[in-house]
Amino acid sequence: MSKRQKTLIVVLAVVASVIVVGGGYYILRDAGIISDTSITSRTGPDGAQPGLTSTSAGSSVDLPPAWTPTPFGFSEIDVAQWGLQLSDFPLEFNKEPMDETGMPTGLANEIDDATLVKRFAFSEEGDSPQLIIGMTLFIPGESGQAKFDDLTSNPEFIVGDILSTFDHNGILEQDEIYGLEGIGDFAYGLTCVLDMEAVEMRVDSLSFRRDVAGALLFVLYIDGYPLEISVQDLARTLDQRIIPTLPSNP
Repeated sequence: MSKRQKTLIVVLAVVASVIVVGGGYYILRDAGIISDTSITSRTGPDGAQPGLTSTSAGSSVDLPPAWTPTPFGFSEIDVAQWGLQLSDFPLEFNKEPMDETGMPTGLANEIDDATLVKRFAFSEEGDSPQLIIGMTLFIPGESGQAKFDDLTSNPEFIVGDILSTFDHNGILEQDEIYGLEGIGDFAYGLTCVLDMEAVEMRVDSLSFRRDVAGALLFVLYIDGYPLEISVQDLARTLDQRIIPTLPSNP
């Protein structure tokens, strides 16, 4: 097996273990590394399975698998725009399918009124493979918004609740990400290098909240390899897509 193949498999294995996003299953399955087994999805706040929502008079319509509708009463928000698009990336990137499992356990347990809106993932293989994965949340209450800001700006939460789900042997480096001016009403970034035995994997994580919209972004790549697009630039792109959809920004 070539060095390139080994690094690609490590990247894919990391994503498979990221229960915060869950999309790595599909990437590994398509690569033939794991078999096609089922994943159980959490139901939405109305008891419906994600990806299917009821409309009027008992009818139903399939929704795109990458997003779930906001709670009743907030239909004026165009949450379909709350995600990154393939056009946001260099040509070498590809869009990856995502499953519809729930949000990170720590957030789900602490923020009662948060609703998963959209999941997305993009990958670049090439000589310096990298993956971008993320999710957006609808958080209508001020208390939930404050809790989101508090949790996702706490390095212990990021390392303990999120990065602990990665199959790694330890964190070799950890530092705050700067240059987040103008991103959301709140933004925090953390970069870590994980000991993955075969390689050292860097994970750049960034969370931000714009009014009722919360977002989590992760960029995964081999430490020391060139980065095509930064997590800060991706966050700014996503933030600018969210702003026009908010009631306070007609």
